Amino acid sequence: MKENKSILESKDIANPAGIETRVSGRVWKSAKKATNRTTLPKILKQTWDKKEKERREKEAATKLHREMKQQYDEKRQAEKDHIRERRKMREEKERLDALQATLSARKKLKLKKKELKAKARAKH
Repeated sequence: MKENKSILESKDIANPAGIETRVSGRVWKSAKKATNRTTLPKILKQTWDKKEKERREKEAATKLHREMKQQYDEKRQAEKDHIRERRKMREEKERLDALQATLSARKKLKLKKKELKAKARAKH
């Protein structure tokens, strides 16, 4: 058993090709390599101009979306303001009508009293 351990621990057997392995020393794990962009398939490769064009198109689309959303929000806000203004005007009109009704009722009472007084004077 000791012989097997010493054989496995030797660098020649554990690392036969002299390739640096991971810290764990497990020989069946492959060494990590840096990603080589030249080995990527052409579909995955994009030129800088193409990336820039896509980025500009995306920015233009988002800008258009923001503008449309802003216009929609402004339109809705204008409608809300218009409704609020109409409601305020209606309430003011109702208040004035109620005030006018009470005033006209008072005027009617005063006129009635005046007529009664006039009739009473006419009888005498």
